[in-house]
Formats: sequence, C-alpha cells, structure tokens
Amino acid sequence: MLGLIRSFASLQLGSGDVGQNAAVTGGISAALVSTAAGLVVAITVMYCANTFRGLYRRQRSRMEEYGSQLELLHRYCYQTSGSSPLIPGQRKN
Repeated sequence: MLGLIRSFASLQLGSGDVGQNAAVTGGISAALVSTAAGLVVAITVMYCANTFRGLYRRQRSRMEEYGSQLELLHRYCYQTSGSSPLIPGQRKN
C-alpha cells in the first residue's frame, strides 16, 4: 500500500522525465511484494483454520454419537429393571 502511495506521489504529470518512471515502477514493485506476502500469510492461516475446524467437527460428531449410545445403554439398564442395573445378556428374574 505504501509503495503505491509513494509511486503516485512521485508522479508528475506532463513532465515526461525518465527518472520518475523508475520511482513509479519501484513503488509498484514494493506494493506487489507486500501483496504477495499478505496472500501467503492469509492462505496459510485459512488452511490451518479449515484443518482445525474439520478436526473439531469430527470430534464433536463422535462425542455426540457416543453420548447418545451411552444414554440408550443407561435407559436400557435402569428403566427395565428398576433400581438394580440389568447387564446386557442377563435375564430379569
């Protein structure tokens, strides 16, 4: 951003000076380098964020699945037998 500001500040319309062309291209070059560096950082951060977001979603899904299975097991054991738990495979007396 500052490279473009410098290049436009050094631009003098109508003079036709060759020296000012070097200042303009130097400013544009600096702006392009900083833009490329910003893109590299942004792409890296987005890749890491998406990776961790996917990991979080998979873990959350597994926890919800295991929790519902545990709830079903709890209901099976305690609702069918009253106060004493019923072990799966054991018959109620």
